[in-house]
Amino acid sequence: MMSRKTKMTILLVKFAIVLGLILLFNVASAGEPVIKNDNKTMTLTGKVVDKYTNEPLAGVLIKNNNIQIYTDLDGNFTINNFEYGTYINIELISYKNDSILINDSNVEIKIK
Repeated sequence: MMSRKTKMTILLVKFAIVLGLILLFNVASAGEPVIKNDNKTMTLTGKVVDKYTNEPLAGVLIKNNNIQIYTDLDGNFTINNFEYGTYINIELISYKNDSILINDSNVEIKIK
């Protein structure tokens, strides 16, 4: 027959093992987002124009973690394999930098 102290030690060891496994799985999945978008991609096409004059803007830097491109002379750009629901950053000297959430495959971006 086991003593009360032995039973308590066994219980604490089991608890420590379960707690260790919980922590291990939490650390292993810490980098994973809670909601995933299933990596759905699209070809994103768009145009960047001046907000006030509606003139197309050439040489606008469009970037996120995976890409960095510039608009053409007519303000147009195309990004293949662009992931739905991600942001792009827009930069052009003398214009306000902007960050835009993209959920459509064709966009017109107006910057000021």
